[in-house]
Amino acid sequence: MDSWLHSADHRENILAPDFKELRIGYLSNEAFKGYVGAVLWSQQFGVRTAATVTAAPPKAAVKQRPPRKRHRLHHR
Repeated sequence: MDSWLHSADHRENILAPDFKELRIGYLSNEAFKGYVGAVLWSQQFGVRTAATVTAAPPKAAVKQRPPRKRHRLHHR
């Protein structure tokens, strides 16, 4: 966190009042730019907006089969 606060761009994002959410990512023992075993951190800043909900199309009516007529066998 100390390094982020001493980086002008990171500090600006951290202190920006417009951002309402923060996610932080961490990966250890990664290969990165020729280094093996690097530790990587990331920040994501954002603001959620209300999701636009679209109505689902109406479901097609399922036609019911009429009940089958039962035939009785008559023995004579």
